[in-house]
Amino acid sequence: MINEEKILKDLDRLIQRHFLEERSAAFYAKLLNIPAGLLNNITEENLGKRVPGLARQYLLKEAKILLSCTENNMRQITFQLNFAYPACFTHFFRRETGLTPTMFRKLHAKLDGVTLDGGNLKVNL
Repeated sequence: MINEEKILKDLDRLIQRHFLEERSAAFYAKLLNIPAGLLNNITEENLGKRVPGLARQYLLKEAKILLSCTENNMRQITFQLNFAYPACFTHFFRRETGLTPTMFRKLHAKLDGVTLDGGNLKVNL
């Protein structure tokens, strides 16, 4: 009997550790000692995404953190996230968010001083 909960927990831990280098189901399946197809079926059934989608989710989260919380330039962020070229990173980010990394950074900077106060927008100067 396969313990899907344990597999998902172990997979989450592995993706957190390796998402910058590897996003394939085969890589994670090998580490978990199960077939890649089975791993994708488990993740899709329980999380609604296949393994590469889960890894991209971690990558996108890290990209958003770097764009909003650091002053690193695009080239630095590109290489921190293990993309070969800035254009590859921009293509990935736009595909996932609908925004370029620069647009996201500018939007985040504009919203940095804005909070919700009782359901109303409040500008913090």
